[in-house]
Amino acid sequence: MNPDTPERPLADACRAVDRALFRASKGGNMKTYAQRLRHAMEQAGVTQIELAQKVGISQQSVHKLASNGKGSRHTHSIARALGISTDWLERGEGGMFNPDGTPSFSQGAHQEGRFVPVLDSNRIQTSGGHLSAIEQATASDRWEWVGPELEKNLGRQAFAWTVEDRRMEPVFERGDVLVIDPSRTPEPGSIILARIDVSADHLLGRMRDRGRGKDGSVILEMHPENPDYPYFRIYPEFENNRELDGGYVIGCVVQQRKRLGV
Repeated sequence: MNPDTPERPLADACRAVDRALFRASKGGNMKTYAQRLRHAMEQAGVTQIELAQKVGISQQSVHKLASNGKGSRHTHSIARALGISTDWLERGEGGMFNPDGTPSFSQGAHQEGRFVPVLDSNRIQTSGGHLSAIEQATASDRWEWVGPELEKNLGRQAFAWTVEDRRMEPVFERGDVLVIDPSRTPEPGSIILARIDVSADHLLGRMRDRGRGKDGSVILEMHPENPDYPYFRIYPEFENNRELDGGYVIGCVVQQRKRLGV
């Protein structure tokens, strides 16, 4: 990074604020959520901006949590991003790390359910247009918690994906996090995530039944909610409605999460 760019002074200022908050917390023996968060950020060398980007929340939200926060629905994702124990961050229980140095997820807060990794387009592995595998996620990745009601019907390759464009506005907005299940069979009305081969883009759309063609074949299309974007034809005779005009349907959207801060 060029030291004369505007980002450098901002990053330096954030680190200075983090160090000051950490020094202020030492006298309290880290009895509060905010003190433990500041300590973990200092140990990891992570700024408020960097943590916010990893977790998918605003820098202002991180600042509030580090100043006087008492907890957050993002605690699991924060702990994962910092590589620490969720139990320790959330309630001060146990050590900051597991004996093997890996983070642990709290089982007290969630008896059932599971985490799914938040993947960007580059992390979704495809082979010949077909979803073949999802890269093994690590402690440095973002994670989303899936509750028991959704988890019991969720496929093992399910993942979360952040909306990258305005194709589905106003239903979905950029920055919304969606849970995608590749095991679900698309059908009319489903909102689907598809890969377009030529551009290697991953796009969202709603599957629509357009009736039958002159030859009697079913006509299915993937339509955006925003009319400024194009639609794509789906060929239902191939692999359970997964063959797309120049691409392939990866999976169905099963949950939406708005990004509203802490």
